[in-house]
Amino acid sequence: MKLEYFHYELNLRSPFRLATGSRRHTDIIIVKLFYDSWVGYGEACLPPYLGEDAHSVIAFLNKIDPIRLKMDVPIYETLEYIDGIREGNNAAKAALDIALHDLLGKIKNKSIHELYGLEKPNNVFTSLTIGMGSLKELEQKLKIKLDVKMYKFKLGGENDKKLIEDYLSISNKPFCVDVNQGWSNKELTKLRQDMLDGKRPDGCWKCWHDEDTGKKSMRQSVNESRLEPHLDCITKTNKDLKPLQVKLLAGASCNLACRMCQSHVSSKVHKVWEEVGFETKEPYKYDWMSDQLIRLNAESVRYID
Repeated sequence: MKLEYFHYELNLRSPFRLATGSRRHTDIIIVKLFYDSWVGYGEACLPPYLGEDAHSVIAFLNKIDPIRLKMDVPIYETLEYIDGIREGNNAAKAALDIALHDLLGKIKNKSIHELYGLEKPNNVFTSLTIGMGSLKELEQKLKIKLDVKMYKFKLGGENDKKLIEDYLSISNKPFCVDVNQGWSNKELTKLRQDMLDGKRPDGCWKCWHDEDTGKKSMRQSVNESRLEPHLDCITKTNKDLKPLQVKLLAGASCNLACRMCQSHVSSKVHKVWEEVGFETKEPYKYDWMSDQLIRLNAESVRYID
């Protein structure tokens, strides 16, 4: 088998801003595997936050012995050889993985689901990512005529709420958000440090109030029942921390009025609190479009990136 690769810079139409910085291009490495008359293609995409670059990918690819890339053995054996060359280098390994599967599919004239004996999946549409920016920049991006069913917004900056409000003022298309930098931003970094230092963040006033008046707070209850398995998180850095739980709500419509619930997450609790004179928060509005989106793609949703 013969291996070739090419380095390209994908120049962007406008700056792509994230919580961690801005860029005008993205490096990619295209991998080509030649076997008889067939060619398999793979791609290593290298946004800066992955910690890999064109040089590291090329250095890894140069360690590949093309003779070890075989099509007459199970593909997982070839992937095990590739994975054992060096730890990490996931972008380079992904490019080779894609190219091998593309090549195998062409040789056998089968799609991936046919190769693995899986049912043909229903078509699932993806999203177009929009970085952070001003309202003017957002309007310019939305003016570009593309067949887009859903947008994805990068969050984790200081103006997240305004970005979403601006979008809702000029578009009614469904959207989702990417918060994979959100739990390591300046605010949460300070919040974690304040807690480690024994300070009392304002957002946790309810627990402090309960404890000061002799009641057992939710903080204490959760720590007693769930803290021990996660004690190692205390010493982890922002780079290593990942969310332990994500809660996704399409609205606050609820047929229960649980005592421990809040007015803004349950329509029934909101009604009860109003009747007894408790201070209430505006409940999440039911979003039919988001609800349908979640239902239609439930089988495809495996994680939130």
